[in-house]
This record gives sequence, C-alpha cells and structure tokens, in this order.
Amino acid sequence: MVEATFTLSNITLYGVSNIVIPSLQETWNSPCEKFSWKLLLPISLNGKPLKSCMSSLVPARNTSFQSFLNSSKEFPLANSSCPSKKPCGEVIYGTPLTLSLLLANKPNPSSVPIRRCHKAYQIRLQPTDAQKEHLEKTFGCTRYVYNHFLTRRKEVWEKETKTLSYSVCSKELTELKTQEATEWLKEVDKFALQNALRDLENAFSHFFKRVKKGKSGGYPHFRSKRKEQSYRTNLTNGNIEVSEGYLKLPKLGKVKYRQSQELEGRILSVTVKKTKSGKYLGSVVCEVEERVWEKTGKGVGLDWGLLSYLTTSEGEKVENHWKKYLKKLRKAHQDLSRKVKGSRNWEKARIKLSQVYESLGNVRRDRLHKLSRSLLERYDLICVETLKLANLVRNKRLSKSILDGAWGEFVEM
Repeated sequence: MVEATFTLSNITLYGVSNIVIPSLQETWNSPCEKFSWKLLLPISLNGKPLKSCMSSLVPARNTSFQSFLNSSKEFPLANSSCPSKKPCGEVIYGTPLTLSLLLANKPNPSSVPIRRCHKAYQIRLQPTDAQKEHLEKTFGCTRYVYNHFLTRRKEVWEKETKTLSYSVCSKELTELKTQEATEWLKEVDKFALQNALRDLENAFSHFFKRVKKGKSGGYPHFRSKRKEQSYRTNLTNGNIEVSEGYLKLPKLGKVKYRQSQELEGRILSVTVKKTKSGKYLGSVVCEVEERVWEKTGKGVGLDWGLLSYLTTSEGEKVENHWKKYLKKLRKAHQDLSRKVKGSRNWEKARIKLSQVYESLGNVRRDRLHKLSRSLLERYDLICVETLKLANLVRNKRLSKSILDGAWGEFVEM
C-alpha cells in the first residue's frame, strides 16, 4: 500500500457543503488495483484554526482507477464529530487543500509467476421436472453400466484368471447399446457411461496397488440407488456452456443454477450429484491461472487435539466450530427412530436428518478449507504428527470426537 499526498489549489466551492476537485490525470499515471482517498479541509472558528474537516468518498463498484482520475469529483464536506454533518466552522480561503490517496500498486504481470491449475466450483442446480426425470434416468444408466461390467470382470477373472481393460469394456458397451434389451442406454449422455467405465478401471487399479503393498480390502463394490447418485460429463465441441445463470449440459439442455460466484477459466468437466436430501449439485472443474505464493521461509508444526482442533508450534489454537450441530443431529436421529419405517413421516424425518448432516459437512469443509489456505499462505513447511487412527478410535469414549475432527481430510487439503 502506497500513500500519495497532493496539494490542490484550483478548487471550486459550493457554499459550505460541497466541493469539486479537478482531474488528477496529469499528477498520477501509475496503475493500481485498490484505492481509497480522503480530503482534509482546513477550517477555523472565530478566527482560530481548528482541526481539518475530513471527507471521504467510496468509488462506485467496478470503477477503474483510470476513470477515477479522469473525472472531477464532487462530494459533501462531512465531519463525523459534527451532528449536522457539516464543517464546524468557516473554510480558510487561500489555504491549499490536502488530498490523500491510499493506493495498492498493481504488480508487473511479467514479474509475477503464474501457474495453471484445476479449480472446482460447486453450484446448486435448479432443474425442471422434465430435467429431473432425465437426471434420474442418467443416474440409473451409469449405475447399470458400472455394476454390469463389474460383474463381467468378476466372471472373466474366475474363469480365465485375467481382467478386462477399459478399451475392451468400451467396445462391449458400444455393442450393448445396439441390443434391443438395452437400447435405452442411447437416451443418456455417452460421456457419463464412459466415465462410469473409467471409474471402474480406477477402482481396480487402486485395488491392485493395495494388493502389491500387502494391504487388504479395497475391492470395488456395486453401486446402490439408495446412496448419493452422480455422473460426470466432459467438455467436447462446446457441449457445456455457462451463460446468464444457466448451465448447458449434454442431452439435458440449459439448467438453471444459483449464481453465488462467477465461474472463471476454461471448463473441463462437470459432475452432477443428487444428495440424500434431494438437492442437485454441480461441480464444474475449470482450468485457471493463479499466482504462485511468495516464499515466506517459515515452518510450523501442528498438534491434533480434542478440546481444540489443533495447536501450532507457535502457540496458536484453533477451536472446533461444528460442535453446536451435534445437538441437532441427536434430535434428528431421535425423531427418525420414533417413526414407522417406510411411512411418509419417516421419509420426512429422514430428509431432515440428511439436511443436518449436509449442514454439518458444509461447515466442516468450509472451515478446513479456510484453515488450510491460511496455513499455506503463511508457511512454506508444515509438519503434522503421524497418528494411527485405527488404533485411536478403539477408545469408545474418544472415537466420536476423533472422527468428527476429519484429520485425514484436512491433511489431504
């Protein structure tokens, strides 16, 4: 931040309530990103000089600094200590005014290192009834393709002791669309079905890596329609677009969404998900350019805790902010347990319970993202203690607090 002071002599006074200052184009030519300014007007009362009356003006939103300099500025002379919001005295004529500009200089783009990275924007979709029906059909088709080829790979492994690759499964999927019994697979987005095969391929590759390391578990499971449903589609030939609060998706058309933030960068893929409470969410992955953080030369160590979330080696403590949701969660579970399973009241209670879980998860993820971002901006080296959570959660009294902390999710961020 740079503070620049200018002396103004060619001013125009309108009574004692307004003042106009001329253009500053000839005085300041350096670009800046953020700016604010104050004007100090000398006044007197009964011939005795008093403290200068200060007046400030907040520029209009999206006003560039260049246009701010070019235009003349008119604003009231207000003093926060005066109830009348006017100068407490008379203006001293002939005395130059002082204009202070607080500027944030824009760095030279060529000197700032920039990196390309992938950034995901999560938005709330608001589909119509017809679009909801098509989304349900897409969820069902992707689930069918995943489970069908999981069964095929298991059968081939039991008979021939070999696995099917993604390319072989992709050819069989093309043949599956031509069969009369499964022609309905053509009605949905083809990229969603192909990505289901890629997810299955990734699941098996992760399983084989665990087997090589001598670990157990990790074998792919069948997908269930009672859990969260999702599918992923890719950008090809402009089949995905964002315009005026609408998201265009293949085979679905324009879907309205809540525009809580601007989507920047080049769109790569979109994942559509339906939560247990019935909400439709879209995760838009974009390729953006971000500035590389400057090196700070500092390091910090993190110690996990239960009373406080974590404590840094510098003595800073971070408290838990999601414990207040535990009472709501307990009450929602009690309400669900009192209802007859399968009834309408039971379904209403289930949705309320899902909403509480979603709120708790959103608060936790938001807090962890902000905390991890703050630590990465301040420190170059972050050391975290290695804990075996599988052994810690054996303690029945502490297991709930340990799992609520989501330490593993925080480390992955």
